[in-house]
Amino acid sequence: THYLDIIVIDPKTKTALGRPFLACAIDVYSRTIVGSYINMYPPSAATTLEVIKDMITRPNQKLPGGIPSIIIPDNGVEFKNNALARVCEQLKITLTPSQVGTPNNKPHIERFFSTLTHGILQKLPGTTFSNPTERGEYNSSKNAQLTLEQLREYISRWINEVYHQSIHHTTGRSPIIMWQDAIEDIQPSFLTEIDAKILCRRPIERSINHGQVRVDNISYFSHALTTLQAQGIKTVTVLVDDLNLNEVFIINPNNKDVVIQADSTNQDYTFGLTRVTHLEVQKLKKNQSQLDIKKIGPMSDLYYLYKLMHEIQTNLVRKKPRLKPLTLELPKQLQRVEEQLLSKEKDISEQSISTINTPTSI
Repeated sequence: THYLDIIVIDPKTKTALGRPFLACAIDVYSRTIVGSYINMYPPSAATTLEVIKDMITRPNQKLPGGIPSIIIPDNGVEFKNNALARVCEQLKITLTPSQVGTPNNKPHIERFFSTLTHGILQKLPGTTFSNPTERGEYNSSKNAQLTLEQLREYISRWINEVYHQSIHHTTGRSPIIMWQDAIEDIQPSFLTEIDAKILCRRPIERSINHGQVRVDNISYFSHALTTLQAQGIKTVTVLVDDLNLNEVFIINPNNKDVVIQADSTNQDYTFGLTRVTHLEVQKLKKNQSQLDIKKIGPMSDLYYLYKLMHEIQTNLVRKKPRLKPLTLELPKQLQRVEEQLLSKEKDISEQSISTINTPTSI
């Protein structure tokens, strides 16, 4: 993972959000980039799984990638988790961690980051350059113009159209030509998008109760879970995507090749919801009295999600961003939640939400 030398802006308020992270995988032989994920979240198991997911599905898009035989990760805590271990076990991937105390142990990816920085990032508005001396009096935040989506598009195009096509100074050949020559005899294995979506998740053990499982106070239901419970199965492995809590997948203990999809029982709330945002919403609820939460009833999660997004928006306008990664969810989440609350205005009034200071914009 690399902290990019550029500041991105919020697409709605145009406020500077900060520098994003690039999690990246490179093929040692050809020097092609075979997996990437750009986001505002610090390195974590979730972002690592996104890189793996991208890598093992890229051949579907005619891009270099596939299921690797060996992965050499850095020594960050995001690689020391049961989610990554499970994926590697399922795909027969060997994890060979780089040696501690040997900064030159992985020169290929470090050299790529340097090439990326000087090849495109320092040429874009909002670059922070590599150090204060290079930056001089250039105001990175004031000159920032790119959203995260725009930056993703530019970096992807640069990798595919410039970096992969250019002669590498060490190999003397372009990465993409070396890759194409290498896979003539043995094509890389890969997964479909849906298979990768199911596989690259955080596993957690949960009990079945009335056809439901609960994860972080969110309930997920499936009729198939009711059947498992009737068969005497009490505990199952739940596969969770921390970047989208709208659904989970559950492994059938009697047949591990069968995977059950269980949907959130509160779709209005969990659609496009990340675990980071959800935990912040739960903190807001925790600070409210039980009487207020009872008055709101089943819409309490949606209501406090609105309050969180409204608070983040207010802080952005004041140029005091709170929870910067969550600001990228703000435009779609705030509009969606407003629409959901408006459609249920009658229910809200009946439950006397106005008595606990409902935002006047609803």
